[in-house]
Amino acid sequence: MTSRRAVVERTTKETSVRVELHLDGAGAASADTGLPFFDHMLQQLGTHAGFDLTVRAEGDLEVDGHHTVEDVGLALGQALREALGDKRGIRRFASITVPLDEAAVEVALDLSGRPFVVHEVPVPAEMIGTYDTGLTEDFVRAFATAAEMTLHVRLVSGRSPHHIVEAEFKAMAKCLQDAVRVVGGGGPEHEGDAVRVAILDYGMGNLRSVARAVEHVGGEAEVTSDPAAALRADALVVPGVGHFGACVRNLRERGLDTVVTRTAGSGRPVFGVCVGMQILFEGSEESPEPGLGLLPGRSRRLPPTVKVPHMGWNEVEWLAPHPYTTEVSSGTRFYFVHSYAPDLGPEAVGRTEHGRPFAAAVARDNVFATQFHPEKSGAAGLALYAAFVREARAA
Repeated sequence: MTSRRAVVERTTKETSVRVELHLDGAGAASADTGLPFFDHMLQQLGTHAGFDLTVRAEGDLEVDGHHTVEDVGLALGQALREALGDKRGIRRFASITVPLDEAAVEVALDLSGRPFVVHEVPVPAEMIGTYDTGLTEDFVRAFATAAEMTLHVRLVSGRSPHHIVEAEFKAMAKCLQDAVRVVGGGGPEHEGDAVRVAILDYGMGNLRSVARAVEHVGGEAEVTSDPAAALRADALVVPGVGHFGACVRNLRERGLDTVVTRTAGSGRPVFGVCVGMQILFEGSEESPEPGLGLLPGRSRRLPPTVKVPHMGWNEVEWLAPHPYTTEVSSGTRFYFVHSYAPDLGPEAVGRTEHGRPFAAAVARDNVFATQFHPEKSGAAGLALYAAFVREARAA
């Protein structure tokens, strides 16, 4: 199948926008527009649609966010239209209702080539950080018009502006994921025997995004909570989000702690992500629960002099060569969401700083781990997973 990709650059007197879109991606999405909540919504759009999406924008935010939000919508819509090409074989129609707590939003769309928008979402006027909720309709209309789609959006219920807007973006994402699907079509092909990658499901991980990323780079992802199945895999990913103590307890209660230590001891590749990295250490200030002890040291809370949790993009400097990082330049930005992090030690292969320097990536023998989320870090994150799969194939 022809690669369904597009790169669009749009420059006006008020804004400069660049959008990179891959419809058959792994849901690796990143955005930097100067409006953090809008960035979060664009990331949700890419992730839940399963698109690889990168958005960069500079605009006249000293005036307001209107030009930036509208021009991002126009550029993204154009990118979608160009990536779809002749639209041969796509499902085309889709509809869904997505809930988020008390809010629910219904979306129906047709990739028809005829731009038409019905937007009945009376969201309360409110600023979410620096984002004006009233700009959501501007984005939707610009996006649908440039994409040449028919789009209906209706609010079913809701009170919280945050929940309403987020449900709207997620509903559009799921509709787009369905509508762009090629009926009976295939996907990327990869050479060599399949590499089975077990992704541990212990109730505390970003499982679907990690699985999509692994599959995108040629791995055969298996999300599993079965120790026997995980031990049969060629490689292991230990994801993790949330509280350190809860992560470690859940892992142990399911007998998956021994899966990690046995896989590490066998020489097969192990990849820890976020809290999945922290639990490889001896412990954390966040909880008295001991870690797995595969790496020396403990994680400490980030200082109160900066915003915690740390959510956003930071440059990572490589401190030592590693096979996984050879195709990624030092100083590349990765996406972080965390409140604790291990100090720099002899195992650190990457560093960054948020209030204090800390280990952004660590490695010892066949164990590699990152404090950031590669699956949310665009092409650079996928490059790390690709190297991980290659190592598993060669092991």
